[in-house]
Amino acid sequence: MDDPAQEGPAKASVPERPSVDMGFPFRPIFLFFLVLVPCYLMIFLGVEHWRNRQGPWILTFTIEATGVPVLRVQHSLIVPSGVEIRFADEHPSGLTNGSVTLSRPLQVLPWGERISEDLMAFPGVETLNLFGHEVELAPRVLVVNRHEIPWGSQAVVIPKTSEKLPPLPAATPKTRKVY
Repeated sequence: MDDPAQEGPAKASVPERPSVDMGFPFRPIFLFFLVLVPCYLMIFLGVEHWRNRQGPWILTFTIEATGVPVLRVQHSLIVPSGVEIRFADEHPSGLTNGSVTLSRPLQVLPWGERISEDLMAFPGVETLNLFGHEVELAPRVLVVNRHEIPWGSQAVVIPKTSEKLPPLPAATPKTRKVY
């Protein structure tokens, strides 16, 4: 009836299945994040160091005793002694003194307005409208009323009223034609 010779090979031909662990793979995910987090931090801190390595512009807005507004531009690497822009033809009233470090967007100036700002990497490029004069601070050059002036320590720039740029036309809202 039962042949021992047949039972042996028949049982040997069916292999046992290993037990499969269907649990959550905690160890590989933990190791992945253990490698990922330091890599992310090194890249982030490296980019932030590159962005901030030269430092921001420092602007000092003052009103002299004669009523002449003066903008003093300083930067630790580009113009450590500073450059003065004197608006000799302007005598507005109600201006305040103040100092601004241009390290964040949309900072309020004591007087004048910001036309544009590029703070991707400090010091960045800042364009200001001061009494109708366009003043652009760039690491390569100072631009006043679209005239380039090389950076020089303790330089004094006096823009003339005749050099003012014409005001930009007011933006008109676009309307749709209704048929």
